[in-house]
Amino acid sequence: MTCGDLIDSVVQQLQDPVTRRVPRDRILLLDWLGQEVSELASAYQIDSLASVLEPVTLEPGRARYPLPDDFPENFLRGGDDDGESFLCKLDDASVESQLDYLTPSRFFSEYKTGAGTVSSNGRPNDYTIITQKGAKEIFLGPPPDDSNSYILTGVYIPTRFVFDEFSSPAALQSHPQVLKYGLLRRAQPGNQLWIQEYERSKAILAVNSALGRRSRLVAGLEEP
Repeated sequence: MTCGDLIDSVVQQLQDPVTRRVPRDRILLLDWLGQEVSELASAYQIDSLASVLEPVTLEPGRARYPLPDDFPENFLRGGDDDGESFLCKLDDASVESQLDYLTPSRFFSEYKTGAGTVSSNGRPNDYTIITQKGAKEIFLGPPPDDSNSYILTGVYIPTRFVFDEFSSPAALQSHPQVLKYGLLRRAQPGNQLWIQEYERSKAILAVNSALGRRSRLVAGLEEP
């Protein structure tokens, strides 16, 4: 299924049977579709919507780096643990390690006071994310030293999705009903049928998302 196919099915529902008039144009519906996927991505961890962070080459002594414009509040949560860790990794060509997330208050409390290993540069262990003037930055602690060539990578779910008629996003393949009724309820906000079907489809998505999360956790715990 493509976005064009979904828009066709929505248009058929919206089209006046007598005048054949459609109250919303396709460009607007495509824009709404991007907004619907963004809302689903922020509400549920849908792994198929994930993007890989372009590798960032760290500079000795430099603790802060810009993140993409579509970066969310944090990286994607890990799927093979208790969900407390995030998929943000550091690679020095020989060892790859996962960085620990700290809240901004804890991060700057530790890394401003020189507590622990933070009094000098070293191999980064922790990170936090700060939003300044609408742009997000990642802060690393301790700042990288010059003993290795560090590369920062990660996986995240973008905050914005833009589609055309020929796009075939993963969310559309796995959750066509919730997207369809999401568009219909936007086009006709007073139609209770669309609202009810949207809520029902979203509830099914929530259950499936929880079951998928639980199965990944169980699989991770059962590994030797």
